[in-house]
Amino acid sequence: CFAPQLLPRRVFFFGQARMKKAFTLLEILVVIAIIGFVAALSVGNFSFAYSGAKRPPKAVLAEVLKLSRIAAQEQGEDMSLFFEPENGDFVLRRTFSGEEVFRKNIFCLDEKEKLKRAKEAAETGIVPELPPVMVLFCPNYPSLFNFTRSDASGYEFLECLRFSPDGSSTPASADLILNGKRAAFFELDPLSPLLTEGGGDE
Repeated sequence: CFAPQLLPRRVFFFGQARMKKAFTLLEILVVIAIIGFVAALSVGNFSFAYSGAKRPPKAVLAEVLKLSRIAAQEQGEDMSLFFEPENGDFVLRRTFSGEEVFRKNIFCLDEKEKLKRAKEAAETGIVPELPPVMVLFCPNYPSLFNFTRSDASGYEFLECLRFSPDGSSTPASADLILNGKRAAFFELDPLSPLLTEGGGDE
């Protein structure tokens, strides 16, 4: 008589323990969603810099300027934006360490396309042509601070633009030169994310 009375108690006991330890499907999905959200916040979103979408150089310049400011704010340190005319790349680096944060080609050429073009040039001896391009960083502070003409002469062009974690930036404009003519320019507000777009040469 003892065994039949014990068996139901064991079944009932294990049933209770299982109900206490198990997670519902809804609870699991909520935890996964929270983990995904936290991961998205903790990692800077620089996917644009590596996307293969084709955009005109003017649009790429505007996006790179905006992304550089965002990177400085998200990473909490000064960033410096350079332009490499020999390969048409924008390069954002950490100002003090020099570490590269992202690289974006003004013609949206990724590394695969660059290698393909180099291979074609080596095999045929003909380099696929792209429009001659230059991006000039022109400071605004000579006019902002009433520099004399002689004082301002040494500040005609800047090597890079600098972005700070507080959202400020070098008071300057970025001029896009295509085929020897100014195609567009963007003036940076040094104290806000505002970009003022200007037209190109007629």
